[in-house]
Amino acid sequence: MQGWTAHVLAIFYDFLHLRGYIQKNTTASRDGTLPAMRDYHQFYEDAITCLRVDEFLEIIESIHQHAFTCQAWSGTDQLDKEFITMCHYLQEVETL
Repeated sequence: MQGWTAHVLAIFYDFLHLRGYIQKNTTASRDGTLPAMRDYHQFYEDAITCLRVDEFLEIIESIHQHAFTCQAWSGTDQLDKEFITMCHYLQEVETL
């Protein structure tokens, strides 16, 4: 269960970065940039808290389309074989 949660959370964090809610490789600030520390828990929590409901739900839908669809299972348009394997894992474990 922890492995499943960690994979889904990693995808969620990736979408926070991809959508511009968090900037990578920058200094600490309250404007959506990563802090200069190793423990990012509070920083990510603050970024998630600042999301509007529609933004949060949009990210959740993106995760679903990205990892829990037939296209994700088949690997169509995906060159990363490790990601395809992760999608298989997530979809299989989801039923448990």
